[in-house]
Amino acid sequence: MSSRLQTAAAPTASGMARAIPHRNKPPQDTSAGCFTLAEADRARATGMNTAHGRDKYSSSAAAWTSRAELLARLETGSARTMGVLECA
Repeated sequence: MSSRLQTAAAPTASGMARAIPHRNKPPQDTSAGCFTLAEADRARATGMNTAHGRDKYSSSAAAWTSRAELLARLETGSARTMGVLECA
């Protein structure tokens, strides 16, 4: 299986090559995609006629939000490690 990060040719100021996130990730593998899926499920929940339908989509939205928050932390930590973001 191929790596999910590609390395840029030019090194950063720290001397390490900068990591560029792979742009062809499916939505469920990125924080932004998971937040979008959560919003879609929240919208579906409000349109449901039954309590079961609302609960089903509300639960799904909560799961997507949790996954998105986890991926966001991982993406931020990975970017800092690779020197893409400035550390405070």
